[in-house]
Amino acid sequence: MNDILKKHTALRIMTISLGAGIMALNVGVAFVIGQIIDSIGKGDLQKLSMIGLYSLMLMAAYFICGSLYSACSSKYEYMCMTNSKERVLQHLMKNPIYRFQERDVSYYFNLLTKDMDQILDHFFIISYDTPVYTLGLIISLGALLWIDYRMAILFILVMALVMVVPRFFIGAQTKAAEGFSSRYEEFLKELETTLAGFESVKLLNIANSITNKLLGKDREMEEARRNMSVVNGISTYGITSASFFSQVGCMFIGAVFAIKGQITTGQLLMAVQLLNFVFPPIQTIARNNNLLTANKVLRDKVSELLAQDEIHGEDYSPGDIMLKDFGIQIGAKQILNDLNFVFKPGKSYAVIGSSGSGKSTMAKSLAGYYSEYTGSLTYGETEQRDLHPDELSKYVRYIGANTFVLNDTIKENIRMYRDIPEKQIIEVARLVGFDAAFIDKESLGHSGKYISSGEYQRVAIARALVDHPFVLILDEPTANLDPVNAKSIQKLIRELQVPIKIVITHDHNREFLDTFDQVIDLTHKSIGDV
Repeated sequence: MNDILKKHTALRIMTISLGAGIMALNVGVAFVIGQIIDSIGKGDLQKLSMIGLYSLMLMAAYFICGSLYSACSSKYEYMCMTNSKERVLQHLMKNPIYRFQERDVSYYFNLLTKDMDQILDHFFIISYDTPVYTLGLIISLGALLWIDYRMAILFILVMALVMVVPRFFIGAQTKAAEGFSSRYEEFLKELETTLAGFESVKLLNIANSITNKLLGKDREMEEARRNMSVVNGISTYGITSASFFSQVGCMFIGAVFAIKGQITTGQLLMAVQLLNFVFPPIQTIARNNNLLTANKVLRDKVSELLAQDEIHGEDYSPGDIMLKDFGIQIGAKQILNDLNFVFKPGKSYAVIGSSGSGKSTMAKSLAGYYSEYTGSLTYGETEQRDLHPDELSKYVRYIGANTFVLNDTIKENIRMYRDIPEKQIIEVARLVGFDAAFIDKESLGHSGKYISSGEYQRVAIARALVDHPFVLILDEPTANLDPVNAKSIQKLIRELQVPIKIVITHDHNREFLDTFDQVIDLTHKSIGDV
């Protein structure tokens, strides 16, 4: 986060300078008030007229300075937030699948929304707000020293109390901020699960119990929010109480100096007015320091993510894909063990096996979903661990159950923001069986609600084929399809021309399996030539 502050140092300095200018103008207002009172005592109308002109100039300067300050501070906040989110998103998108899946989606959602809002309020804004108030405090204290240095020194000693009090609240505020972030993330996780399974919730008639569970998480989150609000409120009122005590003490000191004739009545009123520009900055600086410390846990959260090592690797060399003594363990369960298979260019493969035999796990392994495995998995001469994930995704395409559809046209759903010519998009759309009318559809609807399951699968296949991958892996492509659509997709798969084609299937129909060069049975760890 600190490097983002450095990136916008010039804008921050400009914002701080304008803010300090506003603080200086506030001192000017206090000076005007003092001079008006002294002019009344002296009956000096000429001086009073000059003060009136000076007041008009102050008002104009305050408006200009305030407007520029508002514009600069808003621009600074905008730049810091957009740069922060840009860095996080770019880092996430560079991650391989296995690293992204180390955390729940709710973690990233919380990080990019609520946590970023907290970082804006309690870090980026504070980065210019505290210096502004610090400079304002210095200017105001300088004016007090100008009135009477002895009185100013006594003021400073009394005001030191305000700077000590906030330290008693830092620990509680940090714990409260961390607790709220954690509960918020848990609520998002529960909300995401509930909304994703809405159809099942309704069909199983479990809406009430699911709602109660979600509301339970919501209550925990709101309780954590309430706790954070209470702790921050107690801290604020503790600081304000100490400030009030100090302010009354300073007024007593000023009154004594005025009674003794060491300062004029106008100077006393000027000093009282200046205290209004001394105590709020002290309160704000103290509060900001507490919030800055409490917010560190969220900044560390972002820094921890960005500190992950950048993935480096070798280029992909098209060739055989070889599994040698290959094994995968997920948690405490051994999914695959001692697999020895070779996938050769120019051949197609069907992978069958009983439920739980590891068909999908093997398919995902070939697509780079896992980094921890035993044995070896090589592409050409290169071990998968040594390949750059982006290189792997250029050549190996995996189509599973989690393909998503944009609320856009067929063409855009196939293109998926890639720089691919329109002609190439139309060719692959026709290849997978879409006619001209369907290709010109304006929208597939949210989550593809305007298309059938078979059309949904064809979109996924077209999207994978459009930039000519070397390896195409289809994981249960006919699952959840009716017999007619299943036959149609099987026919399409048979006709696809890809150097290496691997299909995971539960369909043991001989007619379908005979369309492949080899059938791999994971249950018996055997390969059968067709």
